[in-house]
Amino acid sequence: MLRRLLIVASFTGSTIAFFFFTLVNWLHFQTYLGDYTIFWRAGAGWPIYGDLHDLPFAYPPTALLLLRPFGLLPFWWALAAWTVFGITCLGLSAKRLVDTKAVLLGMLTASSLSLAFSGQISWFVSPLLIAGILGKRSWLNGLCFAIAASIKPQLALALPIALIARRSYRTIGWAILFGAGLFAVSVLAWGSESWVRWFNVLNDFKALLVERGLDKTGVGLAGLALKLGLPSGLFFLGTPLGCACVWRTFSRAAPGPEQFAALACGSVLLSPYVLGYDIAALSIMSVAFLFDKHRSPILWASSAMIISYFMAAPGIALMAGFLALRGSDLPVSADAKRLD
Repeated sequence: MLRRLLIVASFTGSTIAFFFFTLVNWLHFQTYLGDYTIFWRAGAGWPIYGDLHDLPFAYPPTALLLLRPFGLLPFWWALAAWTVFGITCLGLSAKRLVDTKAVLLGMLTASSLSLAFSGQISWFVSPLLIAGILGKRSWLNGLCFAIAASIKPQLALALPIALIARRSYRTIGWAILFGAGLFAVSVLAWGSESWVRWFNVLNDFKALLVERGLDKTGVGLAGLALKLGLPSGLFFLGTPLGCACVWRTFSRAAPGPEQFAALACGSVLLSPYVLGYDIAALSIMSVAFLFDKHRSPILWASSAMIISYFMAAPGIALMAGFLALRGSDLPVSADAKRLD
C-alpha cells in the first residue's frame, strides 16, 4: 500500500513539476532547446569564454571534442543526430542496469523530459559512467571515465572515491592516461590559453547563474539551501555523506544499479551546482527501486522524492544515507565482486 501511494505521489509531482514549472517557463521565456543551441554554437566555432550573456558556455575545452562534429552540421540536422544519439545512449545504458519498464517510465519523469527539452549534454555523460562501472576491461573503463569527466566534471566528482574503494587501480591509471591525452588533444586543437580562459570564466558563470536565478534551481544541497534562504556554502555539510555513500557501496561491490545510484548521489552531494536534467539516469534507477517490492521502504521513499523533482535534493540525501548504511538490499553478485 505504501509503495503504491509513493508511486502515485511521485509521478503526480513529476508531472506537475514538468508542466507547470519547466514547460511553462520554456514557453514563456522561449528557451526550448536553449542548452543545445549553446552547444551547437560552441561546436560550430563561436567564440567561447567571452561574453557569457552572448554564449554562456562554461564547459572545459575538452567538451569541444564531442561538440565539434555536431557543430559541423546544419543546426536541424545536428539537432536530430544529437537527440537520437543521446536518447539511444541513455536508454540502452540504463537497460543494462534495470528492466525495460523502468527505463520507459524513467524517460517520462520530469528530469528526463527536461533533459530532452533542453538538449542537454548530460545524456552522454551518464552512459559513459555506467559503461565504466559495468565494464570488464580496465583500459576501457578508464577511457569511459576520462571522457565523462572531460565533458562534465561535476558529474564525476565522486569517481576517485569509487575507484579507490573498489581497488580499481589499473582503471585509475588508465583514466589518468586517457585524461592527459584528451587534455593534450584539446591544447593542440584550441591552444593552452583556452584552459586559462575557462578557469577565469568560472566565477563569471557563477555570477550569471545568480543573476538569472538558476543557482536556486539546483537539485543538490546548495540549491536547497538557497531555496530556504540559507548560504549555498552549506552544501559542504553533505560532503561526508556523499563520500560515505560512495565508499560503502563500492567497497562492498554492490550490484550495478546501487553503484550507479551511489556515484550519482555522491557526485551531487559533492557539487555546488547540479540541475534536474543531470539526474535523469538516477531518476530511471529510482523508478526501478520504487517498482521493486523487495526493496526497503526507505529506498522507496527516497526514490519517490527523486522522481517527484520537487523533493529531489532531500531524496538524494536520504538515498545516500541508506546506501551508506546498508549498501544494498540485494546480495552481491559474482560479477560485482570482480576487482581490477
